Amino acid sequence: MPFQFPVKTTRVDGIGIWRSWKRNFSTPLLALLDLIDNSLDAAIASQLELLLDAATTTATASRGGGPPSFVGRVHIHPDTYDAPHPHRGSGNLNGATSTTTGVCIVNNSHKKIRPLAKVLEVYNSSKIHSGAGDIGENGVGLKQGCATLSQLSFVLVKNGGNDEVELGIVAESLQRLEGCYLPAFQFDNSHGPNNPSLHRQMQALFSQPQHQDIAACIAKYGAPQAGSPLNLSIGIERLCRKFDDICYRFHDCDHVFAIVLDKVVHGMNNEKTGAASSNEHRVRVQEYMRALQEELPKTYLHIPDDFEFLIDGKKLAFKHWP
Repeated sequence: MPFQFPVKTTRVDGIGIWRSWKRNFSTPLLALLDLIDNSLDAAIASQLELLLDAATTTATASRGGGPPSFVGRVHIHPDTYDAPHPHRGSGNLNGATSTTTGVCIVNNSHKKIRPLAKVLEVYNSSKIHSGAGDIGENGVGLKQGCATLSQLSFVLVKNGGNDEVELGIVAESLQRLEGCYLPAFQFDNSHGPNNPSLHRQMQALFSQPQHQDIAACIAKYGAPQAGSPLNLSIGIERLCRKFDDICYRFHDCDHVFAIVLDKVVHGMNNEKTGAASSNEHRVRVQEYMRALQEELPKTYLHIPDDFEFLIDGKKLAFKHWP
């Protein structure tokens, strides 16, 4: 059954703190690079740590064991929605109309990821307990990066397999003068004979009156094209597809962390991101993909050759520096 982590809000003005998050980066590209840096740290630390363990464990060598099978992965790609053509069957993918709406960042880890309720705690980056040693704990940088790039972002996690998945929401519309609200939920994705589908669980949960503000966020995600009506069912369908991606495209990874940035901004004024046309969103995302392909090889050294760093489905080669 769906489970909402205990609701925690700050006593600080939620609207004000959102505005402060947006001021942390001088450009949205720097915010995107910071989010990617968090993902890379989690995935590459896992891979290098396991390699180090293998190199220092003589027992492994004596048993003839090979190198660890874990390969770090960071996948960055456009977030798209394929809407069925109105004059063709809904199952006809060849008749689909693809709309680009944002950016997805996905990484794996061999370590358990902290519960999203902890990841999304507003003041969890305090000196008392920063969570810096916990994979998936992005601290305040996660909130700042999401707020800078989009008015609406989703965080998805699977931990220890496909049976339990978590959903977090980072949305400007949820912030109030009374406090900052970053909700997180856990769902049963075990596919048991008596277990409702993930879509049905979400539909039942977010149709409840106490979650109407969250339902509005998901319905907004269900309106991928500029001017299209808000649609909760389509929004849930899109989120379920994202969970399918982290469960089955990363089927050999027990721990996966994903960020979905909806309708990303281009300049620093993101007050009216929703007013952009569908083509403008597509162009923005394409520009980000090109910028990342150019900037990331200049930024990082010593990325292992077998590390799977993909941008829009193409492996990135870190060969800029001799």
